[in-house]
Amino acid sequence: MARKVLNPLEILSATARQMSIAHLHKRLPITGTGDELDRLSGTFNVMFGRLETAVGQMKEFTASISHELRTPLTALRGEAEVALAQARTGAGYREVLESQLEELEKLSRMIDRMLILARAEAGQIQVAQEQVNLSQLSRSLVDQMEIVAASKSITLTAELEGDVFVTGDSGWLEHAILNLVDNAIKFTPEGGHVSVKACDREPEAFLEVRDDGIGISEEALPHIFERFYRGDASRSREQQGAGLGLSLVDWIVKQHHGRIAVESRPHAGTVVRLRFPKAPDRTSIPPA
Repeated sequence: MARKVLNPLEILSATARQMSIAHLHKRLPITGTGDELDRLSGTFNVMFGRLETAVGQMKEFTASISHELRTPLTALRGEAEVALAQARTGAGYREVLESQLEELEKLSRMIDRMLILARAEAGQIQVAQEQVNLSQLSRSLVDQMEIVAASKSITLTAELEGDVFVTGDSGWLEHAILNLVDNAIKFTPEGGHVSVKACDREPEAFLEVRDDGIGISEEALPHIFERFYRGDASRSREQQGAGLGLSLVDWIVKQHHGRIAVESRPHAGTVVRLRFPKAPDRTSIPPA
């Protein structure tokens, strides 16, 4: 009787001993009786499933990081080797160093964003809950980016329908809007137009960034919020960056219980629309 009672426990124990990083797909057997052992096996199987997902994400993230770091590091090494192989003037060496500083700045920005995303996914970033005026925030960012747009002969305008209030973190919302505006300017040719619009439609607040730039292909559109994704050959590596900005925007919008939608066609521009719940009571929440 003792052997009969303990046999299921021995089977569970033997299966559990076989579990490892390389065999996280294995699961503990469930007999279907619904007893305590089945419930225990079910609980452990759920845990193993979460571990399998987490380890898979870690492997994917590590592979992506390795790939992304390899290219700029190779470029830096190549420039240094060429500079050492040929005698140059002081101005020539300065040009090489300036080029390397640009690559190092790109690496620094990419690493900073990777660390932010890693902390965000680990739940280590706190998002404030305060009243934020999207109209004022958008106006401030448009004023900041006008010089950047003007340097490319791009017209940047703001269409703001009065005060538009949401509850959230002004710093993270600013980061999201700035990233979208910067992308719009980056992928709009000279003479183009970029607009930022904020409006209030019960029960939501809307923010829209529109451009008449090079657009996004139908094949690439579903993947643009994936980390490290760069799908369009028409977008040069210099323009594309590391493919982390929109992943961060997506995280910020979700943290504010919002939604994001993108409409785009090649050579016909792109529209990014953000929708957020309105601040429930503007008078009870201190302004940001």
